[in-house]
Amino acid sequence: MPARTPAQAPRRWAAHPVRRCRAAGIRLRGTRVPRPTLDDIFLSLTGRSLREDRD
Repeated sequence: MPARTPAQAPRRWAAHPVRRCRAAGIRLRGTRVPRPTLDDIFLSLTGRSLREDRD
């Protein structure tokens, strides 16, 4: 099940749950830290999507 969590330092944030999974004996199939899209950045700064309809 994919998980998404916005973070200021995503690679550093992702290391903690990966270490905890390994310590618990949970094997991960992989991890990925995608680059934010322009819409992601705009939403984090303004609280609304670039794609929202304007009245």
